[in-house]
Amino acid sequence: MSIREKLQIILITYNRANKVQKVLEQFFYKDSPVYDYDFLVLDNNSTDNTKEIVEQFAQTHPNVKYRKNKYNLGISGNIAKAMEIADKDYVWIIGDDDIYDFSNWKEVENAINNNEKIICVARYALPDKYKNNPAYQLLQLTFITGGIYSTKLFNDTIIKNVFDNIYTIFPHICPTVQFINDNGKIYVVHKAISDNGMDMATTDYSYIRGTDAEQVYIRTKTLSWIVGYCNVISKLKDRTLKEHAIDIAIPHEHIYQNYENFYNHIKTAYHDNETFMQFIDIYSNIGENHKQRLKKDFLEDTNPNKCDICKLSTKICILYLLNKIKDFIYSMKKTEDRRVLTIMGFKIKTRRRCKCY
Repeated sequence: MSIREKLQIILITYNRANKVQKVLEQFFYKDSPVYDYDFLVLDNNSTDNTKEIVEQFAQTHPNVKYRKNKYNLGISGNIAKAMEIADKDYVWIIGDDDIYDFSNWKEVENAINNNEKIICVARYALPDKYKNNPAYQLLQLTFITGGIYSTKLFNDTIIKNVFDNIYTIFPHICPTVQFINDNGKIYVVHKAISDNGMDMATTDYSYIRGTDAEQVYIRTKTLSWIVGYCNVISKLKDRTLKEHAIDIAIPHEHIYQNYENFYNHIKTAYHDNETFMQFIDIYSNIGENHKQRLKKDFLEDTNPNKCDICKLSTKICILYLLNKIKDFIYSMKKTEDRRVLTIMGFKIKTRRRCKCY
């Protein structure tokens, strides 16, 4: 069986007709090694002229197909759908704004012929010295265009996990997490085939693009890259690997650049009752060094005009829930006129009734 018969390429897109045309031109230039591959454009209910551009291109390239969703599923929903409908031995889901170089395509063909299950075809977050490090591989594979997957990895449980993780923005990582848990080895090409072509200055890359932001659920609306990543890799069996994967991601140039920016973002973005679950998602998966810093940030007195009970009420709720998840000890002792709460080693003495009311 030829590689053409084994690999399906699915381009996911929404309202980026001009970018879709540029991707098609990159794939189907003269002498392209993938000019006759099964190529599907999975349109997320675009309202521009994406359909016309694809159909015009298909007149000279009959292997190019077009399929339009009835509704805009969001980028992650479209990724999940692409994984669910993939019907060849391998699937490569690609973005509509990325850059491609097929000069090293032969290595990909060899990897497929050698039955490699996951082929990492991007390298911008994967230096040579960390090429075989699963933590760095996971970070690189958050880039949807960075991975070619054997559909033999997919089953009912994996695809359910994929759909359950649509909200994380990384549903495509689910097969990789399970593959690593099963001691699988990811194949990384020596020279990248794809690269990130995002133009942050001129293009809208919102995760909820095309929806009414006011009607989106709060957990989706306040989602950040790190919250989604912590969630999707939470299933890693190796706790050390999980913490390392998060630790190297935080200071990456495309994410927070440094740890201080990370702490400041978490402290300001996830500090109230509506968003405390996102804080828990992060806290329960990061390493102990980050936990210590976040504990300090979340126990700071931010409003001196309120009594201790009011200032700490939200944070006590958060810390109490964190304890239920894993690490904390929560105990309560009653005396005649006061309680003693012992929370993660801090003793907070408060009167039985709050004076603010």
